[in-house]
Amino acid sequence: MKKYLFIVLFASGSLLLSAQAPAGMPAPKRSPEQVAAKQTERMVRELGISDSIQRQKLYDFHLKYALSRPDTLTRRIRLERMQAMTDELEHLLTKEQFNAFMDKQLEPQSHRPMSIGVKANKPMPPHQQPE
Repeated sequence: MKKYLFIVLFASGSLLLSAQAPAGMPAPKRSPEQVAAKQTERMVRELGISDSIQRQKLYDFHLKYALSRPDTLTRRIRLERMQAMTDELEHLLTKEQFNAFMDKQLEPQSHRPMSIGVKANKPMPPHQQPE
């Protein structure tokens, strides 16, 4: 019994250690300017933006939020910040670009795996089923 317990503990410890970054190698910290440039380029690429004025406005938008980002965000502050960013983006982008942006934002949610504790083969109780 002790032998099996040791094997299980050793295997789980090995998995935990392999999932962590190497010691002494912190993730590279990017400057607000680098963050803004990367976010702007991603939006330009995904939305097909070619207008240099709109590009500059997007960079300024991302830089403003990158510079004002606090170290810690509560859920309420994060939601308020996201809503303010979405409202501002709606004015910066054309209607088609904004709709494409929102579609991209919602896309990963449909590909997320089921949450922990929910069994795929177990039906939902009637009071929890969507209508």
